[in-house]
Amino acid sequence: MKAIPRSVAAAAVTCLIVAACGHRGMAGEPVLCGTQSGTAPVFINITYGADGMPKASPDTCTVTAGTAISWRDTPGTVPFSLVFKRANPGGANQPLRVPAQQVSGNYQVNITTATTSDGTYQYGITANGKTLDPAIIIRRQQ
Repeated sequence: MKAIPRSVAAAAVTCLIVAACGHRGMAGEPVLCGTQSGTAPVFINITYGADGMPKASPDTCTVTAGTAISWRDTPGTVPFSLVFKRANPGGANQPLRVPAQQVSGNYQVNITTATTSDGTYQYGITANGKTLDPAIIIRRQQ
């Protein structure tokens, strides 16, 4: 039986740790919506099709009330806005239209869900003169 060189073993362990951290996130770091537990902060990736149509991944995000959600694109893209149909999940006094702010080279919108009731929040992502209509689903904390 051959021994595995230490450098190969160390690289394999590092790869496993990085892969796990990339999926779950470090403490307090957002994770991709759908992979979280409780009220861990989440993010939704915004990308653009060849025709400039914005796309959300995931296109539907289910969270617990009190969860921080970050919609973010990649550096070098165009600004986008979120336009909520009836209500902003951040609370009654929050605007229906929320333009993204540039942070560290990319655009993002950050909202912490303030509602304690279940609900589906329909919204549009507007960029390049086009709009996509995904949804946020909020569940009461158990």
